Amino acid sequence: MRISERQLAEAVAELLQEKKETKELVFQNLIAFLRRKRLLRRTGKIVESLEKYLNEKEGRLPVIVTTATALSSAEQNKVEKEARMLFPGKKLMLTFREKAALLGGIRIETENTRYDATLSRSLEKLAQTL
Repeated sequence: MRISERQLAEAVAELLQEKKETKELVFQNLIAFLRRKRLLRRTGKIVESLEKYLNEKEGRLPVIVTTATALSSAEQNKVEKEARMLFPGKKLMLTFREKAALLGGIRIETENTRYDATLSRSLEKLAQTL
């Protein structure tokens, strides 16, 4: 039977919450287990699953905000207020990125949702209709 990344992540989270063992010891034992089961290549996916599981459990929502140019702190605060309205009841963890290829506008993304109000997306839609 194959152990999923999610199952391993949940087991690690439970061990970390019990606090009987230190974090270092939990991760040392995890690495030893993965090595023994020849699963070390899945470590990245396990860490991603652990992060996702802990975020879900604590009600946190990672949000990536992408713009063509860097936003000022006032603009970031405005975007954060708007994002809180889009995702009510969640503890948002905003990450701001710049990507010149967007040309202008803003893209707000979570794992499951994307709000794309960028100029490049508008141009793509225009090209499709022509």
